[in-house]
Amino acid sequence: MKRHSKDCQSKKISQSNSLGDSLRIFALKVEYIAALHTNGKISTAEVIERINHLWQLIENQAE
Repeated sequence: MKRHSKDCQSKKISQSNSLGDSLRIFALKVEYIAALHTNGKISTAEVIERINHLWQLIENQAE
């Protein structure tokens, strides 16, 4: 039984790290999108669309 518990804990940790990594990547992509917007390369509507899409990917991964 202890082995099963340890396996479950390690899965939670790896999922947590994976989610943390995903959030870091999300932040970097948002930063890039914001820079594109600041430089006039994409519209505000496109910024919202892209960030919402990225967030949906994070939410789906968390489930």
